[in-house]
Amino acid sequence: FGRPAEKPYERRFRAEDPPLPSYWESGTRFMELGATARADGDDAEAARVFQLAADTLGKNHPRYADAIEALAETRAAQGMLEDALALGQEALAMLRVSKGENNPRVAEA
Repeated sequence: FGRPAEKPYERRFRAEDPPLPSYWESGTRFMELGATARADGDDAEAARVFQLAADTLGKNHPRYADAIEALAETRAAQGMLEDALALGQEALAMLRVSKGENNPRVAEA
């Protein structure tokens, strides 16, 4: 009687729907938003968004440290040296966790 209940698992994407971002694209976007919030001086928002990035990528994911390191290099090129230094230190800590103390990139830093 009445209309049958909608079954969300039977929903299909239409051809014109944009593709969903991969978890890596989502995590990288959170990293960019966090760096922007930090550059704007909103440390609380930056911490919240960086936590979303960590939850999305997983802090022990090797590419998480790579994303932070790339962001630090971008901020250094933009002249935001304090932000670049903070990001570089965070990347180094993540490299130690994800790639080990004996990794050449950790040793050179």
